[in-house]
Amino acid sequence: MLEQQNHRAYLREAHGYTEEHLHAPGNGKKSARIVFPMMKLHHIGCLVDDIEASKKMHKDVLKFTNISETVYVPSQKVYVCFIEVGNGTYLELIQPLDETSPLLKFRQKNVNYYHLAYLVKNIDTVVDELCSKDAILLTSFASEAFNQKKSVFLYSPERNLIELIDDS
Repeated sequence: MLEQQNHRAYLREAHGYTEEHLHAPGNGKKSARIVFPMMKLHHIGCLVDDIEASKKMHKDVLKFTNISETVYVPSQKVYVCFIEVGNGTYLELIQPLDETSPLLKFRQKNVNYYHLAYLVKNIDTVVDELCSKDAILLTSFASEAFNQKKSVFLYSPERNLIELIDDS
């Protein structure tokens, strides 16, 4: 409780939040947080130069054992695999196919971890709610990595990249 009080005091002093802001997320003003209890963290996306070498390192050095096969995702022009890191949460290794991959520019800038992905029920409702809180929808697609389930990428209100995967 003390930690929460300290955090609330910090938000008031450093960012100008009022009690109204802290108690009423989504009122069109600064909001302390957006809570979506229907979202479950599924994976963290990590760009790599060599997916097979990265898989080997995670297996041999870090001792992870639940590592998927590498799969080509044509819509994104990438190879991906998933490594279970615990409790149904995964690290998604992503290797751009070639110079035509949209993610190659990120990798060339030494970007590694670049998105969080959540399983959600009623994806359209969650997208609408996030967009009403200043998130920006980037793309919607049937994901090859998730058996053609509807997925979306969007920027959070803080402009972090989020992937949502329909789990209805």
